[in-house]
Amino acid sequence: MAHLAATLLLNPIEMKQMLHLAFLLFILNAYGQKEDYVWVLGGTNDSGSIFSTSIINFNVSPPSIKLNYAFNDFSWTNTNISDPEGNLMCYSNGVHLFNSQGEIIENGDEFQSSSSYSNGYIAIQGGLIIPYSDHPNQLIFILCDFFSYLNGGFPDTGCSPLTYSIINMEENEGAGKVLEKKIPLTYDTLMFGQLTSVKHGNGRDWWVIAPPMDGSKRFHKFLANPQGILWDHSQEVGEAFEPGLGQAAISPDGSWLAQYNAWGIIPIYTYTEIDLYRFDRCSGTLSNHIQVIDTIGLPGGVSFSPNSRYMYTSHWDKIYQWDLESSDIEASRTVVAEYEGFLDENNLSTRFYNMKLGPDGKIYISVPNHPSRYLHVIDQPDSAGIACNVLQHSVLLPTYNLFSLPHHPVTRLGVMEGSPCDTILSASETPMADEEEEWSLYPNPAGSSVVLSCAMPQSGPVSWILYDALGREVRRKNLPAGYTEMEVSMEGLGKGLYFYRLEREGEVVWVGKLAVE
Repeated sequence: MAHLAATLLLNPIEMKQMLHLAFLLFILNAYGQKEDYVWVLGGTNDSGSIFSTSIINFNVSPPSIKLNYAFNDFSWTNTNISDPEGNLMCYSNGVHLFNSQGEIIENGDEFQSSSSYSNGYIAIQGGLIIPYSDHPNQLIFILCDFFSYLNGGFPDTGCSPLTYSIINMEENEGAGKVLEKKIPLTYDTLMFGQLTSVKHGNGRDWWVIAPPMDGSKRFHKFLANPQGILWDHSQEVGEAFEPGLGQAAISPDGSWLAQYNAWGIIPIYTYTEIDLYRFDRCSGTLSNHIQVIDTIGLPGGVSFSPNSRYMYTSHWDKIYQWDLESSDIEASRTVVAEYEGFLDENNLSTRFYNMKLGPDGKIYISVPNHPSRYLHVIDQPDSAGIACNVLQHSVLLPTYNLFSLPHHPVTRLGVMEGSPCDTILSASETPMADEEEEWSLYPNPAGSSVVLSCAMPQSGPVSWILYDALGREVRRKNLPAGYTEMEVSMEGLGKGLYFYRLEREGEVVWVGKLAVE
């Protein structure tokens, strides 16, 4: 009755917001994409005493928070993953891989030296666990190795190599096993951390994005599909990038990538750099770079609202909202909260640091500089201005958390209908047009050419379009009215699996797969 009474007292705007959130949660539950529904947090205090971890479970509403007696420490590196139904599978502090019981998975120890990183690895978003496409209960663990080098005569920190490992959680009666460990993806020097991942536009595969090293603008993008991680593509985009202390995030709709970086020690030269890019999750292309630089370096983080309209950045003692639908995004920046001076039980500050959008549609914010039991919350991030309702120090954890928030791929995305990417999941050898049309494509597998054939002459032109595994168009043949057979060259195409479709007057009438040998 108390819940019902509270609902009846809501004004129309609040009721609309509640219904929106209920619909959001219904959609999420319907799809069963709950890989980020359990968060594991924990750390040590200033004296080095070890605390247990806290478990935040978003499978219930409101989320439950409980003490976990597995003594696994996190510094900055923190990644975990649940199965599609929201059951925790494994997690990592960048040093070891643990199963849901807090036990080190077989062959899952010493990804980094435990003697060097006794409290967990120190790369912010330096580790990431993603599902292994079409391999139930198997996962891919991507990890950034520490690399020190001279940059303009000064010591700098980067990532090299970037590695991946394959985990099978069905091994050892569900306790898990690392099948392949630390396979290099690239030896190029990348930024130390800020790895991100988002579901591919085909609704099956995953993009993994590694940001540039200091002074570069070259991103590396990897495609994880059922065959593994097969493709490394680099792209130079926008202005030169200067990494620092901060965070990266991809919007829930997969269309934006943002990075927040702060550098320097006052009064030495400092800066805060915010980089925002458009992202095409079908082609993997970054574009439309916007770079904003402030002259004071303030550690913080970045996140997006559930509807992907607003970007939020935390700047130590301020939180800003940016309207991504504004004609001038930089000018739209608005202060939505300022640190109110609250001190914790140890008389320490609780300012704003890294941010993360939760499955419940709220943004959670960690505390910087020292272990803390508090999290801040942006309660209504889809609302403009201060209506987003920042609730400072509103979550009290049962354990101390050292900086981190868990890092996940952006998962609740499906097929980009009507794009080249939708051919990858929909492609079959079953005709979409009338059976009597009797389309055929041979030979398959193909060599230097294929023949497209139809028993019935066509009354109008038809377009045959071939796509690679990334959804990029690689061949197009316009077939005139009246044809029954036409040869198409495969010269210049690499070996692999391709996808094709036939379009008539803008409508797809036939789809299929083609192997090229």
